[in-house]
Amino acid sequence: MPTYFFDQHIGSEIDVDTDGTDLLDLGTARRASLELLGEAIILERARFPFGELSIVVRDEKGPVLRVSANVVTEELAPSQPTAKKPASRAS
Repeated sequence: MPTYFFDQHIGSEIDVDTDGTDLLDLGTARRASLELLGEAIILERARFPFGELSIVVRDEKGPVLRVSANVVTEELAPSQPTAKKPASRAS
């Protein structure tokens, strides 16, 4: 089984995976990288509430896959109620 490494790129930080994980194939690594990306979005949102997060998957030869997400957080002002126009009177 090939060994895949999952390097996390969050903001300007890179967490390099030095251990690796033995997985069946690249498809399995793709699914694992998407799960890891989702977890990173949830766990890292306090430190990085917006911006790009990515997982670069490597095998022993080098990078083979990149998955990423651009997280945008924005507060929206509550909509203002529209004033009703007075009914016009017929003359």
